[in-house]
Amino acid sequence: SFTAFVRDFRDAVITIALPFIASPLIFVDEPNEVKFKCLYVVVVMSLYWVFEVLPLAITALVPMVLFPCLGIMKSEAVAKTYLPDTGFLFIGGLMVAVAVEKSNLHTRVALLVLSLVGSDPRFIMLGFMGVTAFLSMWISNTATAALMVPIVQSVISELVSNQRSGELIERQHLASRRRSIEGRRLSMTRDPASVIDQQTARSDAGQTLLPESESRRHLMEHEEKMAQLCSPSIVRLEKAVEEAENHLIPFPAQGENHHVMTRITYTETQKQTENMTLKDMVKYFNPRELLMAKGFLISVCYAANIGGSATITGTASNLVLIGQLEKIFPGVDTGINFVSWIIFATPMAFVCLVLTWFTLCFLFLRNAPKGSATVSMKLKDKYRRLPKVSFAEKAVSACFGLLLCLWIFRDPKVVPGFGEYFKRGYVTDATSAVFIVIILFVLPEKCPDFKHMGSKKGKVTKGLLDWATIQESFPWSVVLLLGGGFALAAGVKESELSQTIGDLLSSLGGLDKFVAVIICTIITIGLTNVCSNTVVASIFTPIVAELARSLSINPLLFMLPVTVASSFAFLLPVATPPNAIVFGAGVVDVKDMAFAGFFVSIWCAVCNLVNMWLIATPWFHLDTFPEWANYNELLAGNATNFLINVLSDNETMTILTKN
Repeated sequence: SFTAFVRDFRDAVITIALPFIASPLIFVDEPNEVKFKCLYVVVVMSLYWVFEVLPLAITALVPMVLFPCLGIMKSEAVAKTYLPDTGFLFIGGLMVAVAVEKSNLHTRVALLVLSLVGSDPRFIMLGFMGVTAFLSMWISNTATAALMVPIVQSVISELVSNQRSGELIERQHLASRRRSIEGRRLSMTRDPASVIDQQTARSDAGQTLLPESESRRHLMEHEEKMAQLCSPSIVRLEKAVEEAENHLIPFPAQGENHHVMTRITYTETQKQTENMTLKDMVKYFNPRELLMAKGFLISVCYAANIGGSATITGTASNLVLIGQLEKIFPGVDTGINFVSWIIFATPMAFVCLVLTWFTLCFLFLRNAPKGSATVSMKLKDKYRRLPKVSFAEKAVSACFGLLLCLWIFRDPKVVPGFGEYFKRGYVTDATSAVFIVIILFVLPEKCPDFKHMGSKKGKVTKGLLDWATIQESFPWSVVLLLGGGFALAAGVKESELSQTIGDLLSSLGGLDKFVAVIICTIITIGLTNVCSNTVVASIFTPIVAELARSLSINPLLFMLPVTVASSFAFLLPVATPPNAIVFGAGVVDVKDMAFAGFFVSIWCAVCNLVNMWLIATPWFHLDTFPEWANYNELLAGNATNFLINVLSDNETMTILTKN
C-alpha cells in the first residue's frame, strides 16, 4: 500500500519531496529575488537536519550545489567558506583530542578524580560532571562524552555489584542476630515461677537457697531483659531482617532460559555479569538502582554541553560566533578571544554545572543506595592498577599544556602577548593549534633509547599521532558540518536575507533590550533541541547581529547569549551528539531526558541572562554602541562603491577649482 511504501522509504520520500514543497520560494517575483532563493536553501537544509534524512555532514554540502545553481554565490566563493581560519582551529583541537584518547590519558584523569570523591553516589555524580565539563572545555563535546560513557558504565556496574555484595553480607549479619535474639527469647519465655523452682531444685541438691530478696532481684532482671527484647530498636531490627530476607536479587540462572530469584555471593555475581553490558544488566536492577544509573549517564551529556560553552574551542557553536564576527565585521578587534571568553563564560558554566548537579540529585538520587567503603576502594584499586605513567602520556600532557599556554598568552589583554612580535592579525589561535598537531606527529610514542641507537632495540617508534589513527578516529563529519554552517551563513549575508529578517525582527526594538535578549534566548534554546547547535548558531548569529546594528545596540549583546544558549540542548537525544551517545547506551529513556532537561534548561537560561548583565556587560562594554559595528559596510561589499564615490567627488572638485 501507499502508506507502507512511505513508511519503508521515509527518508527517500522526504529528501525528494521537501525541495518540491519549498520550490515556490524560488519563483517569487520581487526586486531582490535572490534572498528568497537563499531562504529556500535555508528551509530545505533546516528540514533535512531536523528529519535527519541524510547524514548531517552531507546536508552541510547542500550550499555547494544550490548556491551556485540559484545564483546566490559563485562556487569558488562557497568553497572558500567551508574551511576558514576557525575551521583549522577546530581541526587542531580535535586532533589533540585524538592524541589524548590514543595515549589513554583521559582514563587516568577520570579514575584519579573518581578515586578522590569517594563512594557516595551524589559525589560520584559530581565527580563525573566535573571531569566531563573540564575535558569538554578543551576537546569536543562529542569526544568527551564518548570517552566518559564507558567509564560511567563501568563505575555503575562496580557500584551496584559492591552495594549488593554489602547487602548480602548485611543480610547474613541481620539473620545471625535474629537467630541469637530468638534463642535468648526462647530461653527466657518460661514461667517466671520456674526461677523459684530452680532455686528449690538447687536446695534439694544441696545447693545454697537464695533468700527471698535475691529471688525478687532475679525476677526483676528477667523482666528488664524481656522488656529490652521487646524494645522498639529490636522490633526495628526484626523488621529490617524480614525486609532484607524479602529483598531478593534477580539474576539469570546459569543454563536456564528463565529468571530465578536467588541469593548469590558477590563472587558469583561477578562471574555471571562480567560479560554483560550495562544495557543487559539494568534488566536486573531494582528501581532505585535503575534511577541512579539513568542519573549518572544523563549527568555526563549535560556536563559535556555545559563545559563546552566555557571556552571558545569547547564547542563548534562558539567557533561559529568567531567565524561570523570575522565575516560580518572583518578586520576589527571585537574583544572576543580565548582569554576574554574564559573570563566571561567559565563562572556561568560553573554555576550552571552546580545547579544541574542539584537538580539531577533531587530527581535521580533521592533514594539512591548509600555509598560504601568497598566501592571507594574498588575505584582506588582501579586507579592503582593502571600501568605506570607512560612516555606518551607525559608527552601528550606537555603538548596539551603548551597549547593552553599558547592560546592564553597570544593576546592575554592584561599584558602584551607573544602575538605582538608578529604582524598584527597574522598569528591566530589556529596557528598555535596546528603547530602543536605537527609536534604530536614528530614526537615518538616511546622514549628513544639513545644507548642502543642504530640497533633494533633503539629504533624510534611512530609518533604520538599517526595518520592511521587520524583516519580511524577523526570526526571529519563534524568539520563538514561546521563548514556547512559557515557556507549557509555566508549565503544569508550575501543575499541580504539576514538584513531582511533583522528588519522583520525590528519590532523587538519597541521592547526593552533585556526583554529582546530574553526572547532571542528562548527561541534559540527551543530550536537547538531539534537542530544542531552549530546550525542554530550559524543561522541566528548573523540575524541578531543585523538586528542589533539596526537598533544601534552592541551586536555582542545579542550574539553572545544566542551562542551560549545554542549549547543548552538538554531535552532530546537528537539535540546534540553527547545526548545521542548517552541515549545509545540503552538505559536512558526520552521521557527521562526531557523531564530533567526541562528544569536544567530553565536554570541555564537564567544563568546565561544574569551573566550577560553581571559579567559580560562591563567586560565587553555592551552598554555602548562600538565603532567597529559600523565598519562592515566600508570594509566588506560596499568598499568599491565608497572609493568610486570618493574619486568622483575629488574629480568634480578639481574641475570646479580649475573652472
